[in-house]
Amino acid sequence: MSALGTTPADCARQLAVQFGWQRGERREVRVLHGSAKRRALVDSPAAAAAFACRQPRGAGVYVTMNALAATAADRFAADVDVPHRVRFALDFDPVRPSGTPATDAQLDAARALGAEVERFLVAHGWPVPVRMDSGNGVHAYWRTDLGTASPQPRALLKALHARFGTDRVAVDVTIHNPARIMRAAGCWNCKGTEAPDAPHRVACVTHAGEPGARALEAEDFDAVLRALGAADRAPEPAKRTPAPRRYAGGELPRLDVGAWLARHCIAHRGAREWRCADGIGTRWVLAACPFNVGHDRGEAVVTQAASGAVAFRCQHHGCAAHSWRELRELIEGPRVDVLDMFKKAGKALRREANDAR
Repeated sequence: MSALGTTPADCARQLAVQFGWQRGERREVRVLHGSAKRRALVDSPAAAAAFACRQPRGAGVYVTMNALAATAADRFAADVDVPHRVRFALDFDPVRPSGTPATDAQLDAARALGAEVERFLVAHGWPVPVRMDSGNGVHAYWRTDLGTASPQPRALLKALHARFGTDRVAVDVTIHNPARIMRAAGCWNCKGTEAPDAPHRVACVTHAGEPGARALEAEDFDAVLRALGAADRAPEPAKRTPAPRRYAGGELPRLDVGAWLARHCIAHRGAREWRCADGIGTRWVLAACPFNVGHDRGEAVVTQAASGAVAFRCQHHGCAAHSWRELRELIEGPRVDVLDMFKKAGKALRREANDAR
């Protein structure tokens, strides 16, 4: 059986609505099946549906939310491959044990929260969005006209979750990056082990959105952020790849991340080149997230930038806040920062010297 839950023509129609797919726009279709990943670069919803049709049922089919540049490299899409943000999405995700489909009641709760947030946004001038049942949650999509470096999508996801998220349904705050992949409409969502009250479902568009809806601009995001009381907060500084740490004797040694993973028996899918802000780094896709072993579909990664700086990221909402430092503390136990210890000791000695004068 195919990953398609409908006909190829209907799948193509739904994908065109889901992503506002314009003629000639290029997107990546990514297929996750167990530990395997496959991809195809396509320039139409019909081509995306045809590729999905060749995948087995049980495979997860995803598409990049934003269109890719014509020069996108022959590898999995990255943020640098997206020239402009043409889509913004909300994902209302029922809180449930990892590896389990949502029950009908949980899906209804996600729909209810999605409707509440939609009413709030429409009241602040946003058009009615495209709505979609993802199989385990609810998505909403809007057209946008934003640069890839725009901070508003991330800020708004966090502000909406803070205002509307509950212990039953979360607003996923991790889907802000330009190259984000989203589950494809018209395809089966077979994530987790199904049960009588929590079956596998076909992702499907449930509302085509407001006809001729305008594209949202930065001012539209700012208006909602002001209404949520988030606009006056200091913006988060842009993430920069830190330079190697130094001490009086020179530069600290570069961590051999591959050896560290092996030493602590953390399984991964091999080291691969990774394009980062300061050049070419290395990326390890973990077999499972150390903070939640149910996140085992390639969501958790460790990266090392060209500078030697190391980072950890899991794409699941529940693990989004975990950092490389927290991962090391989880595996190795609490760490003593020797540099900070010497700095504090130096400050104490200087204070004593000043007091003695």
